[in-house]
Amino acid sequence: MGIVSKMKRRVSEFTGSIRRNKLGLGIFNGGEAWYLRNGLGFFLKDKFLPNKLISNYNEIFRQNAWLIHANAKKALASRSTDDFPFVDFERIDHRREWNLWRETVNLLDYFPNLKYSDSKLPTTCNPDGTIKLMSSSKKKGRFAGLARSNSIWLDAVEAPKRLYRYRLRIQNCIDWTYKQDYVPIMMTLTIYHQWHDLRNLLEILTKAWNEFTANDKKRRGIWNDIVKGWIRRLEITINDGTEEVTSNKGWHPHFHTILLIPKHRLQELSDAEQEWRDAWVKAVCKYFEKVEGEVIGEGYVNALRRHGLLFSRDRKGNLRPVKDSKYMAKIMGYDNAAVFGGDTELTTNTLKDSKTPFDLLLFPELSANNIDLFCEYALATKGVQAFRFSKDLEKKVNEYYAAHPKQSAMSPCPTETVVAAISHEAYQIVYQNFKVEELKAKISEGYDAVCNWFKQTFTELGCPELCEIPLAMPFKPPD
Repeated sequence: MGIVSKMKRRVSEFTGSIRRNKLGLGIFNGGEAWYLRNGLGFFLKDKFLPNKLISNYNEIFRQNAWLIHANAKKALASRSTDDFPFVDFERIDHRREWNLWRETVNLLDYFPNLKYSDSKLPTTCNPDGTIKLMSSSKKKGRFAGLARSNSIWLDAVEAPKRLYRYRLRIQNCIDWTYKQDYVPIMMTLTIYHQWHDLRNLLEILTKAWNEFTANDKKRRGIWNDIVKGWIRRLEITINDGTEEVTSNKGWHPHFHTILLIPKHRLQELSDAEQEWRDAWVKAVCKYFEKVEGEVIGEGYVNALRRHGLLFSRDRKGNLRPVKDSKYMAKIMGYDNAAVFGGDTELTTNTLKDSKTPFDLLLFPELSANNIDLFCEYALATKGVQAFRFSKDLEKKVNEYYAAHPKQSAMSPCPTETVVAAISHEAYQIVYQNFKVEELKAKISEGYDAVCNWFKQTFTELGCPELCEIPLAMPFKPPD
């Protein structure tokens, strides 16, 4: 019996399924044992691992997030660039020589960053295959060189982490706003949509914003006079027509914007709402006709006049100030307002009648319609900014907190030193055994402490022979 067959049988005996164990020795759907994909597996090929290493991944967040991520790759891999002749790939991505590329390329090749999370096991983006252990001046450890796709739009696993960083930046701006005797007010901007192409809708939304904020001479002075800064978030939802709904069907891109208004001028902003709404509707109609080549019907124009631009108000009709960054930094399909990281949970739709693009992938089996919709979404959002801050806003905020460091929600970046480097295979063992936080705590104690920790950990895991393998042990990176 071959080693792969032995490992299949051994893992199945302990798990009754194709789950991995804590060291990563498991069976993929293709029948390949994971240890053959890990350099350290070569040294373990003639050993069976003890029962205590078996792990059961039953955390809801991880299951759903990885299901979405896997389905995203599956959807993109099932379509090629030839399926989208209307997309100017050369214009979207100038790094590729598309004029010389005559072979069929699938969309997954077109989104190379999404390959970083090619399995549940972390890997490195460093060419030398290592991950560096960094210690800060505050004696905190971290890992440098872990591969991240960093896609807010496509990666359900990494998006909450990136959005959490945005949340801190936005919270800093909100806190600064109150210290300047300004008030942050939420404004939502929407456009007309009826199953129109998402790329076109994003173009209309962006051009209407540019005209609304800069090109209308009559309203331009009011905006510059009242608004002292703004933070804008692009959100995209979809009504796929599978349920009875009251809102428009199709893609629904919209802006959530925080306006920073002097406290004594809130009434002026409230009085200008209808004037601003008319200006927004005018801009939307103008560019909708230019981009789509059709005129919005009068009935829909009237609906836009009522709902196209809305300020957040309380039940008494007064403008409602924004207290924190939770709503602005929520992820589509997630809500990291109260929690973050492994405890983040999938929530229901962010809008009553709409789904999020991630909802399209929350099924073990993907329909052809959902695949087409997600691919359209992926192409339309490539290179699109999810967040924008008004000019010099963060510069002013950072200057203030540089003079008042104790008031900031974000700590300044501490100086760091490289304590050691490890192979990404060794990091995978640490990750699979839930010992990442233990290793982080040891980094600040120095190189020798890290080496001793690895020896102790390998011994506890029943694999002391790993202590003699250079690939498994930390080493000092070259100067």
